[in-house]
Amino acid sequence: MNKSVLIISILFFGGLFSCNQSPKNEKKEDFKSSISLLEDKIKNNLHNFDIKVADSLSEKYAEYASVFPQDTLAPDYMFKAAELSVASRNFRRALQYFDTIPQLYPKYAKNPQCQFMIGFIYDEHLKLKDKAAEAYGQMIDLYPQHELANDAKIQKENLKYTNEQLIEMFQNKQKSEK
Repeated sequence: MNKSVLIISILFFGGLFSCNQSPKNEKKEDFKSSISLLEDKIKNNLHNFDIKVADSLSEKYAEYASVFPQDTLAPDYMFKAAELSVASRNFRRALQYFDTIPQLYPKYAKNPQCQFMIGFIYDEHLKLKDKAAEAYGQMIDLYPQHELANDAKIQKENLKYTNEQLIEMFQNKQKSEK
């Protein structure tokens, strides 16, 4: 009797284990399929950007990264979610994604771009100069050797000028170079 219970237990728990593995793999493939369909919709309509499709794809990327955080695609999908959020002018959500990526994936190659984009969004889109200066400063401090560090320095320096002042400075520089 004990032997029967043991065999049934092994079969039952083994069956549960195999059932739990298969749906996760199917779920991953379903995610990838949904993502691929949404990506195709965007690629096929580049001339007519559909914000609803972009938002759906952005959400699907972020959901994939949330459900499969250890997957090698997760940080790239989160980055794409942030980029699409910028494209669809959902800047607060983009900030959340760009801010979350380095926390979840500290060795991700695009972390410097994430930090730069945080500054850029605060600067150009939300017009929050203090937050932009802070973000650009963090980018410079965290990634001083990165190619964007110099751009961050310039952007941070330019925060003290109005757009009109920057245009005038640029025009004067062009005149002096002639």
